[in-house]
Amino acid sequence: MQMASKGETDLSEDFGPQMTEIIQHGCASVMIAMGYDLGLFDVMAELSGPNSSEEIAAAAGMKERYIREWLGVMVTAKVVSIDATGNKFFLPANRVPYLTKGVSGMMAHEASFMVNLTKNAFDKVKASFLEAGPTGTSYDDYPGKFELTAKFGEHWMKNHLASSFIPLFPELKTQLESGIKVIDLGCGMGVSTCALAKAFPKSTIHGVDFVDINFQGAKKQAKEESLKNCKFSAGDISNLPDDWSGHFQYAFMNNVFHDLAHPMTCLAEIKRILGPGGLLSIIDCHGYSAIKDNIDRVPAAVNLYSASLLACLPLSLGAGGVGLGAMCGVEKIKEVVTSAGFEMLQSGVAPECRSYKHYFHCKVA
Repeated sequence: MQMASKGETDLSEDFGPQMTEIIQHGCASVMIAMGYDLGLFDVMAELSGPNSSEEIAAAAGMKERYIREWLGVMVTAKVVSIDATGNKFFLPANRVPYLTKGVSGMMAHEASFMVNLTKNAFDKVKASFLEAGPTGTSYDDYPGKFELTAKFGEHWMKNHLASSFIPLFPELKTQLESGIKVIDLGCGMGVSTCALAKAFPKSTIHGVDFVDINFQGAKKQAKEESLKNCKFSAGDISNLPDDWSGHFQYAFMNNVFHDLAHPMTCLAEIKRILGPGGLLSIIDCHGYSAIKDNIDRVPAAVNLYSASLLACLPLSLGAGGVGLGAMCGVEKIKEVVTSAGFEMLQSGVAPECRSYKHYFHCKVA
């Protein structure tokens, strides 16, 4: 008799109830994204006591009939609660941090991110499955992607990059405190660059990103924080300036590696600009290269595979790349990095990140 894989229901059971639950959760996620984007959870969190749909609509400055239908989803999904009268609604205090636009609201932001990825790219990704279809997508297929992506990891970068992550490597921490040249590859809106610059004022932190909106956003961020020891350049990791050879002592890369269309070319460039003994830290999605190893072991596996299929994978393949994908896994990243001439010094789940991130700390061999 065929046995069910770990994490599956018994293969002899009716799959209908499980399928219903999956669809219900999917619908709830879409409507959580709607509420998050509209700021409805924030409105409800600010209101005192249970309120009617009319009162919530008035506070939000929106149409009551739409609010009432949305509340129907949220109440039946057990996200929003309803009082004994059946006519007033409230957001329990224990749910507020996960649904509003504060520190922990990244969980609701994930729902918004997935909905927006699906909205923009679903048809083209679907067509890319076909033998006669396109090879993948381009960044033009994802309007607003970079603003959405910038929110991921923002809290972690600001609060844990310098205080929890860097101390994992005492030698590096000492160097940063003394003053070295650092390059932040794929710096996005500059959150990580600014966090390192603020924590280590004697070091110079150089952020590089190939997307203009990121580059401009990063410069604005540094200016707002009055940071003098960081700078930014628009550039491609696979083709960095010739005069940067041996210029940096430390390279940092967050949530970028799996998106590299040509990782070996990029690693060769990183190795060149670091020189002998230079250090490289890669933070990427936590997962394993074999699908079977992610069942029940990786809480965010479904999210990460889905985001990868909608964006990471087709963007890489659309650029003629190798298509690593967000769930290429710890084993694959180690294999690629070491084959490019880096010695793996340390690897593990990044601290304070709900097991979403894995780090790889290495040096030029």
